[in-house]
Amino acid sequence: LVMFAERENDPDLVELKELPGNGTSLITDHLNVHRELDELAALSRGSMLSNDVIEDNSDKVRLLDANTSLRGGNGGGETLEDIEKGLREFADPDDPCPQPPSYCTGCSPTRLLMSPMALLVLCLVGLTYYAYVVETDITVIELVIFHILVLLLLGSYFQCMLLDPGTVPDRWHHAVLLCPDRDKYKLCRKCGLYKPPRSHFDSITRRLVLNMDHFCPWMVNCIGFYNRKFFVLFLFWTTLACLQYIIATVARVGLQFGEILMSSHTGGKTTLRFMAFVVDAALGVAVGCFLSFHAKLVLYNQTTIESETLDFDVGGWRNVTSVMGPNPWLWLLPLYGRGPTGDGVHWPRRRGP
Repeated sequence: LVMFAERENDPDLVELKELPGNGTSLITDHLNVHRELDELAALSRGSMLSNDVIEDNSDKVRLLDANTSLRGGNGGGETLEDIEKGLREFADPDDPCPQPPSYCTGCSPTRLLMSPMALLVLCLVGLTYYAYVVETDITVIELVIFHILVLLLLGSYFQCMLLDPGTVPDRWHHAVLLCPDRDKYKLCRKCGLYKPPRSHFDSITRRLVLNMDHFCPWMVNCIGFYNRKFFVLFLFWTTLACLQYIIATVARVGLQFGEILMSSHTGGKTTLRFMAFVVDAALGVAVGCFLSFHAKLVLYNQTTIESETLDFDVGGWRNVTSVMGPNPWLWLLPLYGRGPTGDGVHWPRRRGP
């Protein structure tokens, strides 16, 4: 691999040879591009590409077809240099590269060790649910509202936990590899991939995450471009659910904690209502403050990592849609819809002061 880097006289590849284990991925990607192009060129020489080959290699054939007429049987004289030249002209790092939502996110031993946190979240929800629904006399309207809040809370939680936050698209990475002025792009020293703006390496999942905010142990997932909406919604619906239980409890027995501890609809002694009240009061305040902080970040198109800069503040509406999506009717629902606007790779910047 090092000999290949030196022979190609590639500054990035030669530089990476000094970093054991860091440059392997990048050099391997470069080798794979050459090998795949060579295979397609060999298949196409002297004859048309078969339908099966075209279907199996549709992306590569489309690149070849952009600069040659291989599918018409006239590409026999094309050389690998001609093909790579066509690929360079076609592959543009500035082209949009959206990715479909994926529920197969990066795993690691550390993340597996954190998985019981999901059970803890469910236990806290269960505590409030039992204390409010079973141990408290509530009206039908209260019951309906609380169940709606819990369903929205849990839907947002599982969406955020299971949805992949997004990583560097292969198409963009290979386009940068073949870009003559790729020196303007930053290279991640930990994974060997080029870094889109606002992406950062997550030490837990061991990969680059698009528009990374932070790794949340409660979610057992990294918060990034594709699942950030559901993180904000989880904070929102959790705050409302806690507030409903606190207000309902205080409205019935006031602030007399002894009565909260001793009273129940059966007249017997129970500690569950008191425990739920204390937990919900603490969570309501903490999560509410956290929600206000993240609402401000969304409004100004910031992340926790970028909370000191306004470089990507392009106006309230565009800022919010880059997280919550373009359809306002889905902003408060744990539904993906069309996802956030953009692709997580290309970001418009603020103009002027």
